[in-house]
Amino acid sequence: MYYISWNSVAIDNYLLMCHIQLTLHHCCCQDQVLSKILRKCQAIILLDVSYTRISNASICSLARHSSTLRWLSLAYCCSFTEKGLYYLEACHGCCRLSHLDLSGCVQISFNGYSSMASCCSELRTLILNDLPTLTDSCLSVLSENNHNLQKLSVVDCPTLTDIAFEAVAMCINLNMLKIEGNSNLTETTLRALSQNCGRLKHMRIKNCAQVNNTSLGFLSSLHNLTVLNLSQCPRVGESGIKSLAEGNCGPKLRELNLSSCSLVGDRSLQKLAQRCCCLLYLNLSYCNSITNEGLEYLSGLPSLISLDLTAANVQDQGLISLGFIDMLQQLSLSENTAITDKGIQLTDISSQFLARTSQFLHYLNISGCLQLSNRSVKIFQNCGNHLRVLIMLYCTGISRKAALAISPQLVECIYSNDFPPPWFHTDDTVDQLGDTDPSLLASQSRTNCTSLQSEGRDVHGKHC
Repeated sequence: MYYISWNSVAIDNYLLMCHIQLTLHHCCCQDQVLSKILRKCQAIILLDVSYTRISNASICSLARHSSTLRWLSLAYCCSFTEKGLYYLEACHGCCRLSHLDLSGCVQISFNGYSSMASCCSELRTLILNDLPTLTDSCLSVLSENNHNLQKLSVVDCPTLTDIAFEAVAMCINLNMLKIEGNSNLTETTLRALSQNCGRLKHMRIKNCAQVNNTSLGFLSSLHNLTVLNLSQCPRVGESGIKSLAEGNCGPKLRELNLSSCSLVGDRSLQKLAQRCCCLLYLNLSYCNSITNEGLEYLSGLPSLISLDLTAANVQDQGLISLGFIDMLQQLSLSENTAITDKGIQLTDISSQFLARTSQFLHYLNISGCLQLSNRSVKIFQNCGNHLRVLIMLYCTGISRKAALAISPQLVECIYSNDFPPPWFHTDDTVDQLGDTDPSLLASQSRTNCTSLQSEGRDVHGKHC
């Protein structure tokens, strides 16, 4: 943590006339210091005081000296009250603000948001994450006064309902929307968005339990949608993905995240391969309904460069299909405990996996593939010089010597041979772990990674 005093802030006359971007997040910034800065520097365009203890005194200074301010973050500043926001409204402060972040400011109620809406009517970006008490009326009053809003994030705001999101749908210029951890959002919201927000390009609808196949039918009409995250939406299944792929957005999708959508299976992948020809990033982690037949369809995605198949029930036969994805650069096979050395060896001999993809593949994650041994590492070592990152956490069958042998040809090699932690959720893992303390396992993993790094190899333990 940095402690800022006025004596430590040097501002010359030239800087007083320049546009200034001031970042003080996580600093122990006193109100009098910030007030002096705001008085002296009349041309601040960006101010980040997130995670600080500023109070109403600083908000009052903003109200008086913020005529040029365009970007403001008060995220997780919990010491100011609605009285400070009232000063902003009374003094018409921050009237030219285009970016506002109030994440974690749980002390603000409707009156505070109403004050912000009155003085900030030119917002383009609004971030309201981690607000468990944010109500429909609070979001509605902000949306109704900012019709030119383009980006909105309401992650972990569980009390919001369709009422608030229908108000948001009136912002016809909206091009990015992030909603996460909301079980109240239904197809009513997605219908309104599809009808009014034709410029939507990026949507994150994560962990929203009521989003279903009908909902995806509405999203499919969005002509400009290129990025879609539907992870942890348990009711999304085959018919929904079919509607999405066959709709207007199908040929334009570039990123699709279906992580933990357990109803997504082989037919979904078939439709994606037939229609989503521009897909670059595909996340199918924890989609355990996918079989080897479904993986064969992925070869029909000519532009795919990143594929996440973590815990997606990949088996040896499925690896052969992955070899036909010619442009693949990043591949995660972690937690697929059915993959064996035989599968790696067969795919290598038949030139379907490593020999075909090695010219582009530079990132490979095989963490938790418990049946892989040093033989597979040897194959990776011989597959060419394009592989740059190899992650081998919880690979109990791979020795430290083998990891050291391959690390010189890699930019990054992350390795441990500890038993997997409980969150791998495999029967074999539970049997092996017994009553072992997970914190001890994590400590052992860090120790192993650090010891490799200390011997001069570029092996990092930051992810352990």
